[in-house]
Amino acid sequence: MCCGKVCSGKSTFTRILEQEYGFYIFSADEWMLQLYDETTERNIFDTNLARCTELILKVSETIMQHNSNNNIALDFGFWKRDNRDEVKQRFCNQDFKVSLVYFPIDFDKQIQFMNKRQNIDNSKHYKFDSDTIKTLNTFFEEPNHNEIYITKDRYLETLSLQTKS
Repeated sequence: MCCGKVCSGKSTFTRILEQEYGFYIFSADEWMLQLYDETTERNIFDTNLARCTELILKVSETIMQHNSNNNIALDFGFWKRDNRDEVKQRFCNQDFKVSLVYFPIDFDKQIQFMNKRQNIDNSKHYKFDSDTIKTLNTFFEEPNHNEIYITKDRYLETLSLQTKS
């Protein structure tokens, strides 16, 4: 589960997981942009995102049920603690191993990532400006001391050690 603000490096990280470690990647942004027209209406966006998320979670569960050695990365952002807890519990209840990978980032770095991402002709991502990022950042709930998470660098280090043994 990739947890972080917009333009924090989650999608770049999941591409590494896919290419180097064979993970199945599910990006809410990619699915949303394929299945729905873009909208500025927050309630429509949230409804579409909830539908898309549930579909991705069901597909992920099916993949894991067929072979628990499969690895899946959920590139959703997981902005809300309740949502992180709910999804984590959903998978843990099925005895799937779950890791919350957190992407802390400061605003200046977000803007740098945004500019780099938007210079690439890529329809798999939403386009932002700095004001939109500021607004979206207000909706993100940082993981607190009660949540168990790992940073992306530590997670990659752990994977690297696992593949060597």
